[in-house]
Order: sequence, then structure tokens, then C-alpha cells
Amino acid sequence: MNPSDQEPDQERGQERGQEAPQPYQPSPVVQPPAEPVPSVPPVTPPEVPQQQPVAPQPKGSKLKKVLLTLLSVIVLAGIAFAVYVFWPTTTASESGASTKTTKHDIAQINVGVASGQIGLYPKGGTDSYIQSINSQVFESLVQYQDETKLVPLLSTGWSNPNNDTWVFNLKHNIKFHDGNAMTAADVVYSLKLAAADEDLSTSYAATIKDVRALDNYKVEVTTKQTDPFFLNRLSFLKVLDAKKPTVADGSNGTGPYQVKTGTTPSDSTIELTAFDGYHGGHVYTRALKYVVEDDEAALSRDLAAGKIQFAGEFSSAKPANVTAADYTTWTIDDPAVTYLPLNSVATGPLQKLPVREALRDSIDVPLLIKDLGIDAQPASQLMTKTIPGYNESLKVPKQDIPKAKTLLASAGYPNGVTLTLTAQTSNLKVAEEVAKQAKAAGFTINIKEEPSFGTFIDALIAGKTEMATISYSSDVFDGSDVFAQVLQQTGNYKSATLDSYLTQADATLDQADRLSILQKTSKYVYDDVAAIPLFNRQRTWLTAPNYHLQFDTHTATPGVYFWQAYSTR
Repeated sequence: MNPSDQEPDQERGQERGQEAPQPYQPSPVVQPPAEPVPSVPPVTPPEVPQQQPVAPQPKGSKLKKVLLTLLSVIVLAGIAFAVYVFWPTTTASESGASTKTTKHDIAQINVGVASGQIGLYPKGGTDSYIQSINSQVFESLVQYQDETKLVPLLSTGWSNPNNDTWVFNLKHNIKFHDGNAMTAADVVYSLKLAAADEDLSTSYAATIKDVRALDNYKVEVTTKQTDPFFLNRLSFLKVLDAKKPTVADGSNGTGPYQVKTGTTPSDSTIELTAFDGYHGGHVYTRALKYVVEDDEAALSRDLAAGKIQFAGEFSSAKPANVTAADYTTWTIDDPAVTYLPLNSVATGPLQKLPVREALRDSIDVPLLIKDLGIDAQPASQLMTKTIPGYNESLKVPKQDIPKAKTLLASAGYPNGVTLTLTAQTSNLKVAEEVAKQAKAAGFTINIKEEPSFGTFIDALIAGKTEMATISYSSDVFDGSDVFAQVLQQTGNYKSATLDSYLTQADATLDQADRLSILQKTSKYVYDDVAAIPLFNRQRTWLTAPNYHLQFDTHTATPGVYFWQAYSTR
């Protein structure tokens, strides 16, 4: 998960610069057959029948660890997710015939970012920008496609003999960059390495219990408990050459790119060249260079000078020193939702639902965004539309001051309510605007500034804040994780109904059932005003014109498999 606590005008922009796109149902993971399949079609989930509540499984909170880790990578969290943007390779003529687009190689794309770091897997395994680089050099058993589908990559498919066991059939004739052939032994080595890694063992490899080879091209993974989003996690765990366990030059990867001969990656630059033995096919972009710039001004200067061809993220849709018309603009929706956690456990006004409803009705989110001067879109719920559990029936409430006053009076507060809002220094502007707006409905909100991020998070998790401001996104891209980390595992909100929903969702591998359960959970959380979602940021990236780019993964920065990127002229 990637909670974030940035100042709004410093947060990163995600993918897409246009009006907010129409919401759609996230496509759940679908188990493919044993034979290779090019994609997994979306599934329309049926309505889940009512089930008896099951005792929730105990979970260890990873919220604090992730939040503290983000202190060093926070500027990357927002740009970790790319929207699915598809440019068709064929165009229909007036007669209905199709004309195939001619694909041209791109000699090199230089990717520039305004901040970040560079490292090769497993270093920085949970860092967004490093994940972007590693997705070009290393590969996993599965990968994201079209942003919401998980499909085989180094595997041909998987099966589940039971809810705690996953059996993967591996592709044959896969070569590492060093020429060695990939077998089950490499997968076993790699997943066990991840399970022992300090960072990966508490995130993507957290539920791995054991890994063993059934034969040279079949691997069995057992998990500690039913893990319905195990494939989500697995997409971040790379397969390395077990015969070269100590190399740090990327030659033990299977991806479409390898580190350029004669170069050594640094903290700010890495150069990659096409691996012509790549199993996926022809690598259209022949070379990549990732560069970490000093700041946004340097980024725009180098873009204007032609030194980089893919640049971001920019704090404005119209970066200085750049003529936007000369480039293709990508506006990316940040998956991190900024919200107000409300403490309905501690004795006080927020224990009463009408007070929580009144507070939500007192806020004009579009005006809040305007007054903050940020590129963002209002959020109706705690997750964005790419996360399973997003419920498109939920709408952003409109500010209604008379209604808010009536609700307060019905709760026994005809003269208003006084609350304390705790905000880290970087989110002070959000807190101030919320307090200003809510005053019209009768809320007196005193702001408590907390300069220390660690102190702020400790207080939030322990339920020692009455209300607060923070942003959060799931690192495993699942609604169950959002609800668990934002609500269930803090001291701010307790609900047997929420526990029951999450227990049901976490006990099944049927993704259609899970999606329906999680959407019901979103509706329940919305109706109970467990928290008040505010907005998610939008980020601007610019690329050279005439590039065909498909954003497949919302876990990389940018979320492009560059070997498929080509020029249209």
C-alpha cells in the first residue's frame, strides 16, 4: 500500500488530462487455462448471495511501516500507477475496411523524472520508480495488462488445488540475458529469496509459506492463508537466474532490456539496450535511458532541448519552458485518495452518524480543489476506479449547508460542534480549507499541526486523533487492502459488518464474488461515513509526438512496457 501525506501542490500527477473519465467496473483476475492465453477477458460479477458472517482473520497492520518507508519515496507513490490508454493499431476506413498501422522502431527513448532513485531488483522492491525500471529488465510469472487484468508472463497458466495452493506451469525456451535457460529451480530460488527479503517479505511476498518444483516446468506455491490477491503480489516478484545469485547488473533477468554493455547504473542514471533473445518478440524501442533530474525546471528544460522524450511528472498541465502543443500530454489519475479519517470510536460528536453526515455535507470538494490550486478530481470513495471494490453507484456528495445544520440539530447540536483536526505540516492547506468550509454549517474545527510524520502516523493508527488528513493507495491494488489499512486496522473505526464483509472477501478465490462483496463494502462504508474521501490528484506527463504507447500497468512509472512502444512515422 502506498499511503501518502504530501502537500497538495507537491503531489504527483497521474495519468490523463481530460475530463474525469466515465467509471467502469475493474476487471477481476480470471484464472486462465493451462495453455498460453493472450489476455483475460473482463468478467461481469454476479450479485453475491447473502452469507453468514465469518469471524475475521487476524491481520497484522503494515500501515505504519509503509507510511514510514514512504518518507524516502513519497514523491514516487503518486506516479506509480498508469492509466490504460489504448491506441488501436488499425483504423477503419469509410468502407469498413481496415488499414494496418506501420510500426517503426524507436532508436532510443530517454525517460526523465523530476525526482526519485534508481536501483535493480531486489533493491527498492516496493519503490514505484524502481519498479518501472525493473519491469523492463526482469519479469514475473504474471503481469498486468490493460491496467486491470492479470495474465501469464513467464507462466502459461495456473490452477488452485485448494485455496492455499497455487500451481504454475512455466513457459519453455525462456532465456536469461546471460543465455541460461529458465526452469522451475529459478522460480523456486527467486520466490524464496523474496520471502526472505527485508522489504518484500512484509509486502509482496508476505503470504508465501513454501515454494517447490514439481518438475522442471511446474512450480507449487503454498500461502500462509487464503490470499485472493496473491497474483497481484506475484506480479512484483521477479524471476532471477539461480545460477548467478550475486550479480547486480541485470544479466540475471529475462526482460526485453539489459543493462548497456560498458555502463554501470548509478543512483540517477541507467542505460538499457534491447535484448534480442527476448521471448516476447521484436523489441521496437531499441534503447532506454532513465534519468533523475534535479527538479521540475531541469526536467522541462531538457525536454524542450530534446534531451529527453518522456518526461514527468509535472505539477501543472502547462509546464514552464515547454510548448505543450509540441508534445503528447498524458494526464494520469493518482490512485491515492486524500481523505479525512473520522474517529467514531472515541467518545465525542463523531460517534453519531448524523454528525458525520453533516460534516460531509458541509464540504464543497470541487471548490476545495480550486482553492488549493491543484489538478485533482473529487473522490466519492476510498479507492479509484481501477481498484476492485470501486462502486460506480456512489457519487460525490454536493455541499448542502441547510441539510448539514438540520443534521447537527437532530444529533443534539443545534449550536454547532467543535472538533480537532490533526494534520501533518505538508497537509496543512487541506485542513485549513476544510475548516473554513465547514464553519458555515456550524463546525468549529481547531487544527493541530504535527510536524513529525512518525508521531502523526502513530497517533492516527492508535485512534488518538479526532479527525485527520492523509492520502492512501493500495500497493496490491485491492479494495480489501484499502478497507483493512484505512479503517479496520486503526483505532478510529470499528464495525462488525465491515469485519464480516472483509472476512468473506478474503476467504474466497472467486474473483466475481469478491468484487461484488467489496462493492457492497464500499456502499456500507459510504453510508456509514466511516471516512470522508476528498480527491485524488492528476499528474501530467509529456512525450514526443508520434509515439504509440500503451499503459498496461498501474504499478510502474510510467506504466509502459517500452518494448512494445513504436513510432508511427
